[in-house]
Amino acid sequence: MQNNLKKPLTYEQQLEHLIVDKKLNVENRDNALLILKHNNYYRLSGYMIDFLDKDDIFFKNITFEKIFNIYTIDKEMRSILFALINDIEVYFKTQIVNYFTLKYGPLGHRDPNNFMKYEETINLLKVCNDIKERNRSSLIVKHHFKKYDGCVPLWAMVELMSLGNISKFYSIMKTTDKKAVCKLGFKNLTYKQLESFYHSIVYFRNECCHYKRLYDIDHTIIPKEYRSNEINLEGIDYKRTYSFIVILLLLNPNKKLGEKTIYSLKKLVNKNRNIDFCDKYGFQKEWFSNLFAINGYCISNENPS
Repeated sequence: MQNNLKKPLTYEQQLEHLIVDKKLNVENRDNALLILKHNNYYRLSGYMIDFLDKDDIFFKNITFEKIFNIYTIDKEMRSILFALINDIEVYFKTQIVNYFTLKYGPLGHRDPNNFMKYEETINLLKVCNDIKERNRSSLIVKHHFKKYDGCVPLWAMVELMSLGNISKFYSIMKTTDKKAVCKLGFKNLTYKQLESFYHSIVYFRNECCHYKRLYDIDHTIIPKEYRSNEINLEGIDYKRTYSFIVILLLLNPNKKLGEKTIYSLKKLVNKNRNIDFCDKYGFQKEWFSNLFAINGYCISNENPS
């Protein structure tokens, strides 16, 4: 089986392969070689496939520089959007912890009867125990082992849980509890939409973390379609990257950061006018003004009673 694999190439051989075998135009060989030294060839190749003919030869008008520019746009896009996710994650955790511990107590997450799906709750408990064991050297766990015999309350546990963990936590909560969390911390959406949106954000976060391509692709996890008479959501293709931008901003609790994100996107679009962001990322034509209206739209700013 191993004999069928391609042989590894030096950076110089990689560049020669692109130029000689695949007929790729390279405007600056020294710079192209430097790029290959700093970026895995296989990662770059994910952006090359759109420009190859049926014989695996590059189209005549394609250059190495054009491909790397698309790669760079994607890199900047991931960086811009990833900055939003931290505050979104913290806000979601806070809403769940506040509601759940007040209703079920600090260790209520350890009782399967407080959830809707028994087997999945048992799996969640195993995950929580694994998290605690992996983080025995952390100040949080050390403190609770020393003072509380290793019992870690939910408000401390969530600081060790990933966004994926907390999204799963919400998905197995009782329906009445999901609705209550949604009502307390959010507005203009249902608990089912909230669950779908966070599941989608977990997927999108992982895509960004692993440097997955956002340019001109249909995503495999698709958020529920969102509708509102107050904001313009017409023509959004929920398989495309722009739909995730919309979801992130809908659930963004930090309006100033959201505005910074929108301006950063505008700067990225303006300096790459050769790229059709509507076609390649699914942007709306009036995306700039629409995103400002969307920013924080589903976050409740009311004081809890």
